[in-house]
Amino acid sequence: MQGLTWAREGKHEESRLAYFKALVFSPNNAEKYLNLGDILRTQGKNREAMKNYLIALQLDRKYAARVYYNIGLVFAGQGMFDQAIIYYRQALAIKPDYDTVYINLGNALSMQNKYDDAILIYHKALDINQQSVEAHNNLGLILFHQNKLQEALQHFRAALAYKPNYESAKTNLQITLRQLENK
Repeated sequence: MQGLTWAREGKHEESRLAYFKALVFSPNNAEKYLNLGDILRTQGKNREAMKNYLIALQLDRKYAARVYYNIGLVFAGQGMFDQAIIYYRQALAIKPDYDTVYINLGNALSMQNKYDDAILIYHKALDINQQSVEAHNNLGLILFHQNKLQEALQHFRAALAYKPNYESAKTNLQITLRQLENK
């Protein structure tokens, strides 16, 4: 579908219009509503995105985990972390091996300074996908701020082992090494 291709290329307005046209011919296609919601969320049109997510959910419950996850992303993007956490947990209740949701749940908890909870959640993400560079990096950041520098180093290095050009992990590793030198 052209809308999906344009979305991958960052041509969000073209993608949005393609989905609108496609829905004229298949108005009961839940996946198209879901994808349109993603495009609208990317464009910052959160209210419209939510409407499309809810339509997708009404049309086909098989997308429920993804719908709840995406609604969580809308709330998190607005700084409404309590609501985001509720929807992330709903997504995980349906699909408990959804590592991306665990990462975003950990991020939301971290934004609320619930670091111990976030650590547990990042570990769950790593239980599902040991190669998750985001989970390693984000876990490393929390450990760094808790002054657990050796543990933080392990996670930054793990992130870089899986993705050597991951700039955030490179920077965090350098800062942690400097911190250790100054002790």
